[in-house]
Amino acid sequence: MNALHKEYSLKQMNTFGLDIKAARFCSIADLQSLATLLETEEIQELPKLVLGEGSNLLFTDHFEGLVVHPAFKGIEPLEDDGEQLLVRVGAAENWDQWVMHATREGWYGLENLSLIPGSVGAAPIQNIGAYGVEFKDSFAWLEAWDLQKNQWVKLDKTACRFGYRNSLFKQEGQGRYIITHVTFRLSRTPRLMLDYGQVRKAFTDAGGKTPGDLRNIIIHIRKSKLPDPKRFGNGGSFFKNPRIGRAIYNCIRVEHREIPFFHY
Repeated sequence: MNALHKEYSLKQMNTFGLDIKAARFCSIADLQSLATLLETEEIQELPKLVLGEGSNLLFTDHFEGLVVHPAFKGIEPLEDDGEQLLVRVGAAENWDQWVMHATREGWYGLENLSLIPGSVGAAPIQNIGAYGVEFKDSFAWLEAWDLQKNQWVKLDKTACRFGYRNSLFKQEGQGRYIITHVTFRLSRTPRLMLDYGQVRKAFTDAGGKTPGDLRNIIIHIRKSKLPDPKRFGNGGSFFKNPRIGRAIYNCIRVEHREIPFFHY
């Protein structure tokens, strides 16, 4: 089993850079080690926190429990029929580095999700989304350790119950699963998603043509709006648009004809 550390500093593992400590900490990079760790008597009753890259997380005190860092890496194409392909990605892969890799390989569908901070394993938790695209749009299934059943599970889109910035993992499944791998269903054919806010205008003004161009535009837009967590500690963008019924929306449109809206 990987080393179990005591009073471990998490300063380098949260984007606010707070120097807080975990009573116990372990970085796990293989399935057997994770299972063995969770069966260890001294930690079975401890509170547990799964920590990726620590974005969208603000510690207010030291964590008096076990912090598990899933360190599963790797990008593995599984199936490819020339039009679509399945790619299995380790939970510890950096999200934006994964999007960059996929775009360069000609695996399309993730370009609008460029520069979102965090790890691949964290993406399903709140069904990350940006500029008209959501994580669930390219999701096939994920693999995880079920702390309740003490076994490995494979969860598909239906089981994950994705909603608007929501999922099983933020509802009754909160704290129950340790995600180790995520499998994506991507396209070999570019399908540029431009109909959100200023994306189309920015893409056209820049003479954009390819998914790589779109990725660069999204990065430029995000950098113009959000501070770099490497320079200024922050939790990224975590707002939610309001959700209203069609009747209320129709009333609002009477006075505000140009108000933007998105179906969900």
